[in-house]
Amino acid sequence: MDRQSIKELLKEVAGANVKTEDRGEWISSNCLFSRWLHPNRSDRNMSFGIKENLYEESVYNCFTCKSKGTIPQMLDKLSRYTGEDYKGLKGEVEDGEFLGANLPSWDNRRGYDSNNAVLGDPVSDDYLDIYDDAAGHKYLIDRGIDYETAKLLDLRIDPDNHGVERVLFPVFSPSGEFYGYTGRATIYGIEPRIRDYFGLPKRLLLLGSEFIKTDRDPYVILAEGLFDFATGFAYGFPIVASMHSGLTPQQAKILKEFNLPVYVFYDNDEAGHKGVIVVRDGVGAHVPVMKVRYPKECTVLDTTSGKMRPPGDPGELSEKQFNTMIEDARLA
Repeated sequence: MDRQSIKELLKEVAGANVKTEDRGEWISSNCLFSRWLHPNRSDRNMSFGIKENLYEESVYNCFTCKSKGTIPQMLDKLSRYTGEDYKGLKGEVEDGEFLGANLPSWDNRRGYDSNNAVLGDPVSDDYLDIYDDAAGHKYLIDRGIDYETAKLLDLRIDPDNHGVERVLFPVFSPSGEFYGYTGRATIYGIEPRIRDYFGLPKRLLLLGSEFIKTDRDPYVILAEGLFDFATGFAYGFPIVASMHSGLTPQQAKILKEFNLPVYVFYDNDEAGHKGVIVVRDGVGAHVPVMKVRYPKECTVLDTTSGKMRPPGDPGELSEKQFNTMIEDARLA
């Protein structure tokens, strides 16, 4: 996990005013478990830290109470002590999709003050050609992404990312500048499922924003994941993805600048429902934010149970279902 995401994670669990300090590869803070595990129930020495690691799993450690482990283990332990439910947050961390700013009433409840980070220099376009073309790859075909769509999106394949094959989605600014890849493992059960390349500043961008034509598109669809985006794009819809179930202030700024109605196609689960509120609060004063309703018909084969079930995310929708959900949408 990158340094900024670690700081956002600490804000999520300890409040917006949590103190942090950069100490080499570690981001130090007051121990999250001090009130239960430290001798005097406090940590004035900032003995707790989370290690930045862009390629492997980040870990936490406290030199006073000796607590240590992975970030999901930290969240499980914090849930046991506080009684708060961090299941959704843990899922985003495990899936490599945590960006922060995903609590629906964060600004009111904890005084969240969004950072004003801006995009730095783009990555050289030369890096667009260092990975092979993914068009026609079996994994993409199995996910319903045909050859032409893969070509239009310039999808690539990394055959060996720490022993794992990944499909790479290039991420651009709205003006078309390349800022890196976000890659998804082609094998199920791999953690983290998502890895980013070249220091991709994911919280500052929306996947697919370069394709939105503000003088022609009647609206923009906002989805969460990579294949949610790719599916909608393959059907010809104007769609972008936040790459997590919330919306950062910088992503909200892009949507405001589009000045188009936003149809929120987040996953049909608790995190997705909360994410709709985040989007409404972030851009609803500037553009209409439309909430869609997922179909109840069982049109998806559940590979675990072997039974049919309703779709749970845009990647499982047909083009007809997309259109019906847009027609039936209501203001969030």
